[in-house]
Amino acid sequence: MKRAFTMIEIVFTIVILGILSGFVVYKMMSVRNDAYIAKQVSNIKTFLGDLSTYYATHGEFEVSEYGYLNLAAMSSVKGDKKSNDYWYLFRASDNSECFDMMFLYQNGALSLQTTYNSKRQHPTKSCLTLVNALKDNNIDITSKEGIERILGSI
Repeated sequence: MKRAFTMIEIVFTIVILGILSGFVVYKMMSVRNDAYIAKQVSNIKTFLGDLSTYYATHGEFEVSEYGYLNLAAMSSVKGDKKSNDYWYLFRASDNSECFDMMFLYQNGALSLQTTYNSKRQHPTKSCLTLVNALKDNNIDITSKEGIERILGSI
């Protein structure tokens, strides 16, 4: 006698496969977010290293008439499309605007200005994850001491 699968067995199998594929998609999204954060941390480290190398090579920074460093001329890191020559916008893994960095050089002193996204009162969870990942890599843009440490490395 020939035995076939019943409709309940087929539906049950499809449901189990759907649940398993949901776990796989969730895990893939998590890995993608982690990779994006690692890329942004690497970009910021490269960016700071490029500024240091430029200063060591040329003995001075390329500065605008208002004292802002011309970041595009001194670094290979490309900022977000909204960035310009004088500040870089960094995005979080959910593509939300997280913060921007701008360096000011006046009277022989270098200062760093970081601004969180002004469109939101509070940074997104993805932005906080990026900031915490930076702190884990000794790049603290949220405190005066951290900014002084960054400037001291340039």
